[in-house]
Amino acid sequence: MTATATDFFTRAFLDGMLEGPVPPIEDADRHLREWVEFASSSGLEFELTIDGPSFSMLAANSPVVVPSRENFADRVQQCIEQLLNVFPEDLRGSVSSTVRSREERGDQEVQTVYLVTAEGVKVKARHVDPAEEKADRSFSLRSLKQYMPLAIFGVVLLVVFVGSLFVLDYSEVWSRLQSKYELRTADRYEIDLRPVSRYVDLEKKGLERGHLVVEARRTEHYPTTVEGYQTERERARGSDELPHLLAFEKVVIDGSLKYALLDREGKVLAEGEVSVRNLAENEKTTIRIPVREHPRTKKVRFGF
Repeated sequence: MTATATDFFTRAFLDGMLEGPVPPIEDADRHLREWVEFASSSGLEFELTIDGPSFSMLAANSPVVVPSRENFADRVQQCIEQLLNVFPEDLRGSVSSTVRSREERGDQEVQTVYLVTAEGVKVKARHVDPAEEKADRSFSLRSLKQYMPLAIFGVVLLVVFVGSLFVLDYSEVWSRLQSKYELRTADRYEIDLRPVSRYVDLEKKGLERGHLVVEARRTEHYPTTVEGYQTERERARGSDELPHLLAFEKVVIDGSLKYALLDREGKVLAEGEVSVRNLAENEKTTIRIPVREHPRTKKVRFGF
């Protein structure tokens, strides 16, 4: 039996709307537009409208070619969940969804709705018989007319892609896109505190609203008495190594730490400063490093 294109691919249609309040975060409009671009890269087209404090995203009811082995509903669900990650956790339930999909599967049609709740995206699907008898799906001369526009579009897209290979480094583009939208945990970030390790020890605690949460603890060398302060100050000033003095003045006297965000090649993406002044009175304190705006960050280096 000869295999046909419909043995490997099927069609799906998406309609409905996502809407809710604009998230109360910095550059919220940009984050929403980036999600629309991300959805488009997954074959899901949405039209974004921002009206004051509210937004809406209307799904384009155009056919999506889906590999037969793929669960199209999973693709849509994961894409909507990426949008919810833009929102603070306590506001995700404020997003409403009327998005639904129709997918042709053999002699049946799979109809799926996607509901947004405070716990995430809930998917409900049902299999129904088509309203009319399906036509023969093989690529005969008769059915070829139906798929001709899609075939022409595919040829044009292939030509554009081949031509772009001479201009774009797709491995770099994919790496940037993947690093921006991949699921992040605190474990992906490496901590380097060697320049100030005499006075503080750092432990990653997790991610919270785009910030890497780190617990800073004072070491046995961090002075907690006047006598200890004087002794450590003389030790630092008498050292032949300038970094020893700089670390003492920055951490103990100024009560702060400088940090730099680095990518996998060691390039500095951003720099900043956080306070650890609470260590003068407490054994530990919590600091937060903003990493959301720099998705290529692999290492956080602390120093003076």
